[in-house]
Order: sequence, then C-alpha cells, then structure tokens
Amino acid sequence: MSYSSYDHDDLEPASTMRIERRIYFESGKADLSEMVKLPLAELLSLRAESAAAEQEVFDRLKEQAAAWEEQAGRTLFLDKALEYARTLPVTHTANQWEAPDEYRHIRSNMVYQMDYSISENTRYDSAAPKSVPYSWTLRWSLRTNAPGSYRQAKIAGQDRKVFSSREELDKYLNGRIKAHEHYFTEISPAIPKEYADYFKVNGCLLPGYTIEGEEPAKAAELPAQEETAQPQQTAATPERREPVNEVFSIFLDNRAEAQTGGPHGYWLSLPTSAEQVQEALKEIHITADNQQDLFIGGFSAPEEKPLELPEDLIKAASVDELNFLAVQLQRLDAVELAELNAAMQSPAKMQTIGQLLDYAENTDCFVLINAKDNRSLGEYYLNDSGLFVVPDPWKPAIDTERLGSFIANEEQGTFTDYGYILRTSDKWQRVHEGQPVPEEYRVMAYPAPEILREESKVQPEAAAPTKAPQPVTPILLNGQNSAERMKEITDRLETGIQELFESERYKAYLTTMSKFHSYSFNNTLLIAMQGGQLVAGYNKWRDDFHRNVRKGEKAIKILAPAPFKAKKEVQKLDAQGRPVMGKDGKPVTEVKEIQVPAFKIVSVFDVSQTEGEPLPSIGVEELTGGVERYGEFFKALDQTSPVPIGFEDIPGGSHGYYHLTEKRIAIQEGMSELQTLKTAIHEIAHSKLHAIDPEAPAIEQADRPDSRTREVQALYPCFYNVDLLNYFP
Repeated sequence: MSYSSYDHDDLEPASTMRIERRIYFESGKADLSEMVKLPLAELLSLRAESAAAEQEVFDRLKEQAAAWEEQAGRTLFLDKALEYARTLPVTHTANQWEAPDEYRHIRSNMVYQMDYSISENTRYDSAAPKSVPYSWTLRWSLRTNAPGSYRQAKIAGQDRKVFSSREELDKYLNGRIKAHEHYFTEISPAIPKEYADYFKVNGCLLPGYTIEGEEPAKAAELPAQEETAQPQQTAATPERREPVNEVFSIFLDNRAEAQTGGPHGYWLSLPTSAEQVQEALKEIHITADNQQDLFIGGFSAPEEKPLELPEDLIKAASVDELNFLAVQLQRLDAVELAELNAAMQSPAKMQTIGQLLDYAENTDCFVLINAKDNRSLGEYYLNDSGLFVVPDPWKPAIDTERLGSFIANEEQGTFTDYGYILRTSDKWQRVHEGQPVPEEYRVMAYPAPEILREESKVQPEAAAPTKAPQPVTPILLNGQNSAERMKEITDRLETGIQELFESERYKAYLTTMSKFHSYSFNNTLLIAMQGGQLVAGYNKWRDDFHRNVRKGEKAIKILAPAPFKAKKEVQKLDAQGRPVMGKDGKPVTEVKEIQVPAFKIVSVFDVSQTEGEPLPSIGVEELTGGVERYGEFFKALDQTSPVPIGFEDIPGGSHGYYHLTEKRIAIQEGMSELQTLKTAIHEIAHSKLHAIDPEAPAIEQADRPDSRTREVQALYPCFYNVDLLNYFP
C-alpha cells in the first residue's frame, strides 16, 4: 500500500459516535513511475473519478450514522428509565429525632428533613483554671429530603446564630421546632408544587409521592413506549413565584415574626420591580417604621441554571444591589454563566458583590475548558486546542495525563464541577464596584406605616395609652475589615436619608432629631434608624451618669471623626498668596502635611439599654407661668394666623400641631399661658412656611425645611416681652 492510516474511532453508547480516519502518503512504499507518464488531463480525470467514488462511500457512512442516531436515542431512553428504576428510596427517621453524632440532631420523613447542631464557644479562665463557655452557636435548617439528589431545596434555617446563654438558645430552638412541627406529621406528606421537581427523575414522579392539588399518580413502571408522558404544568404558589426571566430568588423575612414561630418570609424573584418589592414587604409586614426587622434569610437559583453564589454575600447585600446583580447575570450566555460558576469554585473567585457586578464586563478574564481531570485536559491541548503541532502518528506515544498535569501546574488552573477554569492575563476592569446602584435598577422603598396613613386623614379623638419604647435594633455589620464595615453603614445611611425625604416619616424624624442637640444630621438619622433616643458611650454612661450597660446589649453604630495627616505636593505660594514661578516658567511645588477628613465607626448605647441611678430631667420641660395681658396677646396671634386656632386634648405628649391638609392649628388644652403662647407662635410659623398646596407640583412642595421654623422661633422675644431664651425644643 502506498499510504499509512490513522484512526481515532470512538463510541460512547447513548451519547457520542466518532469515526475519524486520516491517511498519509508513504513515498518509500509507492511507485509513481507509471502514473507520472500519463498526460495531465488524464490524471485530472482519474482523480475526479476517485474522489467521486470516495464521496459515495462517505454518503453511505452518513446513512449508517443516521441509523446510529436512532439506535442511540433508544439506548438513551432506556438509560433514563434505568436511572429512574435504580433510584433508591430515601432514608429517613420516620419523623423521630435521632443523633448520628454528638453534635447533629436530625428528624426526617420522605419529603422533609430538619436538623440542628449546637457548638459551645469557650475561652480560658485563668482563675478557674479551665476553659469556660461564654456563648453558644446554633445552626439549623429545614430542607427537602428528596431521594438520589445532591441538591435539596432550603425552606428555612440559619447558618449561624449566637446566644449568650444556653437557656436562650434552647428557648429559641424549641420555638423553631414547634413552628415547623406540621412538616412532620406524616411519613410521606403531599409535596408543594414548587418542590415537586426535586422528587422527579427525568420528569417522572418517584413512587410513594403525591403533589399538592394533583390526583395521586399510579405506581410508576418502566416505560414500554418510546414517549414518556409530559409532566403536568403547575402554577407557582404565591409564596414562591418563578417567572420566566428569574435569575435567582432571595428569601425576605421579618426578624420579629421569624422569632415568634408563626408563618413568615417571602421568596422574591430577581430581577424585579418596585411594585413587586412593595407587595413582598407588605406580605411580611415590613414598613418604614420597622425596617430594621427586614433581613435576607436565603438564596435560591433555578435548578436548570444553578448559580454558585456565596450565601453570606447574598445575605449581606442590599435588595437594590441584588436586583442589579440579577440584571447583570441576565446578560450572560450559557458558556459565560458556566465560567462564572467555575470561577466561584476556584481561588480566583469574586469576593464581593461589587466584583460579581463587574463580572459581566470581564468575561474575557476567564477561559473554561471542558476537562474534568489531567488526562482530559491533556487530550484537549493535544488534539483540539490547536496549540500543539504534533504529527498524528506520534500522538499515541504522548502521556496525556502527565501533559495535563504539567499544563495545569504551569497555568495555575483549577478543576471544578463545571470544567477546567483558567484566569487569563486580561486586566480586570472595575466598572460598578464601589459605585451606587444605577437609578433604573433601584427598587427598594419601604411602605408607609398604616398608622401614619390613618393619622394623616383624621386626628384621634381620645388619648391613646402610653406606648412602650421601641426596642433598640442595632445595625448588624458583616464586613471583614474596617473599609467594608464603613461602606455598610454609609450605605444604610444613604438608604435612610432617601427614605426620610421620600416617605411620611419626616414628622417622626423631626421629633427624634429634637432630642439630639449634640449629634450631626447623619448620626441623628443613624440613631433614629436603630431605635435610639438618648445615647452615650459605654464609659460615659458609667462615669458621668453612674449607669451600666446591661449584659448582652448590642451597641448602636454611629460615625465619629477620625482625620489623619498625609503629605501632599502643592503649589508654593508667596506672601500675597500667588504661585511662585521657577526659572523654567513653571509653578514651584512643595510637599506639605495636610489633614485629611475621615470617619470611623463607634459604638453608643441607648438609655433603655442601661440600668443604675435615675437620670436627671433630660430634654425640654414645659414652660410655666402667666403672661401680662395674655388675652390681648393671644387675640392678636389668632387674628394674624393664616389658619384657625383651636384647643383639644392631643395624645402622645405633643403641645400642638399644624394640620397641613385641613389647614388648622391645634393646641393642647390646659397648658400655662406662657407655654400656650409659645406653641401658638411655633405652629403659626409652621403654617406660614408650610403653606403649600398638597396637590401642587413636587417642585413647589420641596422647600419646606423645619429649620426655618426654628429661625422664626429665634424671633419670639422680639414679638413680646416673653422669656423664651431657655426653651428651644
């Protein structure tokens, strides 16, 4: 024969058939002497005939390939039926608690599994001397218990919750167990529709299970026909919406309701709209007044499009950031999404939400190769990459496993569940990290509390009972370093400011602000957001007020100046402040030490978090005493007021108010003459400065700062000989 051949034939039943043949001319075995004597035209004719015969052979092979496809489809169908038949029943504890080891406790049935573990945190006590516990950490979860599935749906749970006493932990845990008791009353309870796919194999419900709202299925058998029945289409439940464009979902929850043991939480699909967020917040009873109770308790991605996103990053992010992230991930194709998942399983994974946001702008920074180990990586580089020019006869002699190991070591690549991921040399572009979420993707706004909406319509007729002070709810900071924690608190501050001026909380804010004479606008807002009223540092409570912060109380976080000095090159100025020019005609520079403004996070505690000696009278006292010619003075005020003035019993301790929509002033009845006049002047100032039509355009309603009311207050002594110098609430 005048040629040698190389074949790379391969068959993977029910998957791939490859027939690849290559031939190479062997000059040592061929004798062209007779052939080269033929005329060129005859050689061309013979060549065309040979190629045509070759094409006929190829066409017959293609027909055989089509026959293989049909047979391979049958094999694949049988494989899927065998996969169903080989799925073993799930193991469970028949709704009883069991302890597989000294740390874990499990209760399960055919559909659900609940488990918890408790760890004791200790430190060495030199006085004992021995290690003593100082806190206890609880981890618990409620998940599906589907057979043959490594991915289960998380229904509820907490990865880490720390308690200062074991009694508190036991009380909380017993509440969680009791709240989810209804999951463990049957061995095989009906499966909610949103979890049904976990209990199906290749679209067929496993035996022994039923789905809520559907007729019980007949006992499953190995299919005898080539077509399987299509799974019945079911609508998503109100708690778990799954729109077509869902990228992932987050579990919004109300901290107060989650701790009561009743139903709680809402799965919100992202990306979403402001209207859907409002619906979700109303569902879990979150308003502008209890926004500190909102938290993200879980994360879920569609089974057909998994996402390897760290749950701790998701829980620490804002809803706006996560909505923007969903929009960014929606831009990715299947290959780019697989690259992201692989990258998140590698040392090059993104560490912050900002970096995840930027991934869509940096997809060229990663390359994903379909290789699961060194051997398949070596085969890829040798046969498919185009980077190795090796004669085919030599390839069988190459050890592809050693080649793949060498390449992986040189490239510092990583084998993941999604393939071999490699970080390229492209420079990472920071586009969105550290920047505010674009306006079009901001969806977070808290509903106004019902009580405020009602009060805007009608004032209460009877005095309401005194309400207990709102509990302090500190901002929980999850950042790993000072920079991350600073960003968290400033982000919360930005959100609070936006809510302050966009919601009906403005009046409540002004009431709180009047109690903090020594705090800035930002800190006043931070204190109010966390439920504080009268705050001081730990040592100040102890040293100045002889009160101690109660054990276990969490600090309120505010900002404190922390300027630092740095050297900076600046233009040199002469005595007249003009730039000094050098011989070259350019300004002369010099290095100067400047002070750079900066802030740090500090801790304070509210008076409700302390105990000890009673506090002296703090805040504003009601004015007492009479006023000469009081009747004439009040009559003059009444005539100059742009709206009617009336007296009534005002609940809540307020001295008076101006009703914007009803255009009237109300003053608390029964006060002293001095206090009555002061309140009348204050509310008249409100009515004049706030005399804006509520139906007018927003731009006409914008300029209504309470500070102008305070400027009018400063003129009180000029109106009449009334001593108000010591009273400025």
